[in-house]
Amino acid sequence: MKKFIALTLALAILPMALFLTGCSGGRDQLESDPRATFDRNHEYVGTTLNIFNWGMFMADGTYGSLNIIRAFERLTGINVNLTTYDSNEEMHGVISAGAVPHDIVIPSEYMIERMIREDLLLPLDHSLLTNLDLVYSAFLDQGFDPGNLFSVPYKYGFVGLIYNSRMFAENNIPSPTSWGVLFDYETFGPNGVGNGRARTINNRRDAFAIAQAYLGLDVNSLDTADWDAAAELLEFQFSFVDRVMDGIFGALGTGSAWVGAYYAGDFLTMRESNPDLRIVFPEEGTNMFINSMAIPNTSRNPGAAHMFINFLLEPEVAMENAEWIRYASPNTSVRNSPNYSLRNEPALTRPRGANDFIFQDIPSMTNHYSRLWSDLIAG
Repeated sequence: MKKFIALTLALAILPMALFLTGCSGGRDQLESDPRATFDRNHEYVGTTLNIFNWGMFMADGTYGSLNIIRAFERLTGINVNLTTYDSNEEMHGVISAGAVPHDIVIPSEYMIERMIREDLLLPLDHSLLTNLDLVYSAFLDQGFDPGNLFSVPYKYGFVGLIYNSRMFAENNIPSPTSWGVLFDYETFGPNGVGNGRARTINNRRDAFAIAQAYLGLDVNSLDTADWDAAAELLEFQFSFVDRVMDGIFGALGTGSAWVGAYYAGDFLTMRESNPDLRIVFPEEGTNMFINSMAIPNTSRNPGAAHMFINFLLEPEVAMENAEWIRYASPNTSVRNSPNYSLRNEPALTRPRGANDFIFQDIPSMTNHYSRLWSDLIAG
């Protein structure tokens, strides 16, 4: 059945794939009415494409950016719906349930590996992804998807410690170099000078990884004792450190928090509202993540999904997206462009450190650490 789908798509989408590859007229063309340059005589006109993505993870027209979804709709005549999720696990639960079909998801590497193992993704037709050669080879053929049969790299980056340098200095708190600052009860506990001013990430794999790295444990450990030890440390941490996701923007931006763990790309946005913010990548190592585009096996419009993936790889689109999201781009047309404003930004150009790690799918541990996490959240 999958081979039949791939062959059908190859015959149906090739003209569109070639058109999108040739869409090099810049932003003016993307935002203009394309009817003068593009005949919408293809079978996907009027169909709907359902995208399931992380929040704030695609340029949406705010702050002068290109609205990528609206541009795609104008160019193709395809209607796009976007819904968002806060974690890989939330996305996986929706996709595995199968009740709500989606055509594109953008999971992290370990979740791509898991979804491949569980047969939740459709194989990609590379002949339709004519812009795939714009992806740096270093991000292709990774262990979580050899040959990129199911996924295409979208963004990558690292988790870092973001802290308010002015508040640390004024309160004689040493600048952090270790994840230990997020477990510093003396400073950030009820009786400390920074009471209530620390935040950690409300994402199970990243939260566990911070504790595991601090304890010197393998973040992909197959030993339940390692996860139990990390859970014990997290239980202690959660007693005085709040868990947040996008709420960290306001907390660090306004100064209600002095330190927190979050993604390096988002640090650049936070720094605009609070120039006292700094980022450090702890000496114990941190998570390097690669988020990739994929098509769930419940997709009702895989043809349009291929078109959109190829569209996101277009140089003009990839540049607009990279400037707005501010995560590192694996697209050569972005990284090599002298017009890319973030090309020399250390938080994005940092190479992988010796102690850094990439999450792996560990099925024998998934239920165990999921139960531990549920218990922790339940308090």
